[in-house]
Amino acid sequence: MTDIRPRWEWRSFGRYFGAAEAHLAKLTPSGVQESDEIYLLAPAGSNVKIRDALMDIKVLREVNADGLEQWTPV
Repeated sequence: MTDIRPRWEWRSFGRYFGAAEAHLAKLTPSGVQESDEIYLLAPAGSNVKIRDALMDIKVLREVNADGLEQWTPV
């Protein structure tokens, strides 16, 4: 069985991401990986992701001063 470790993640929702989007558009991709995912989000700080017939349930543990979020799979 693998260790369950918290992970730090950024989350962004929207259609336009300003300077970050312009910077990323200038880069050359090293590969493409496509997947279909379904996210179920809750205002209480947990979410569920379904991808490739697997369910990933995560709980928000901490948010640092810069908005970086620490999530723990449960």
